[in-house]
Amino acid sequence: MMKSEEFVACICEGNAENAIIDLLLDNNLLSFSRENMLENEV
Repeated sequence: MMKSEEFVACICEGNAENAIIDLLLDNNLLSFSRENMLENEV
């Protein structure tokens, strides 16, 4: 689990990649959560 002060930037090139990352985030299948992301979005 990540420390709360760590941030993640996730950059996607297309809509399909963005949808996959959103799906993984929504189902807690990544090592970070949306709360750890810059501006809480992909």
